[in-house]
Amino acid sequence: MSDDRTSDQLRSGVSATFDLVVRRHQARAMGTPRDEKALERIEAHHQSQRQAEREAYQRDYDSRVKHAEADIMAKRTRPMPRIKPPPGIAEPSLDHLIRQEAMERVDQDHRDRLVAIDQAEAREMTQFMEGIYRRAHAKDRARDDFNQTAERRSGRERRVRRRERS
Repeated sequence: MSDDRTSDQLRSGVSATFDLVVRRHQARAMGTPRDEKALERIEAHHQSQRQAEREAYQRDYDSRVKHAEADIMAKRTRPMPRIKPPPGIAEPSLDHLIRQEAMERVDQDHRDRLVAIDQAEAREMTQFMEGIYRRAHAKDRARDDFNQTAERRSGRERRVRRRERS
């Protein structure tokens, strides 16, 4: 795996995590107690998915690696590149190289699944926040409309203001 790809994946994972934390903070700051409970349900659902993925990863690691090894062997159309190691270091066997690549694939798949869960949670949080924003905007607009129609100034000031609008 190249360093650029690893760095991009790390950057994207950190970015997704940061976005998720910001959304959680905004939802807690703007929401009502009922919104807080809905937010907790969303978080609990995705946390249980993360936990299930971690448990499946640990439980099925060996079988996933064997499946990845078989996949690598099936897709292999030409010999693996032979890189001569520096003097004094033993040359790795083909089986070792295939196992190492399979383990990297399994680890990357696991990280990709966790990032996908984070992204799904971020999408749900975005929809949730849009609902909060719509409610807040509707409430603010209703208040502004009421204040505009229910002018509370008395006497001459109110009449002068009406003429200015006309």
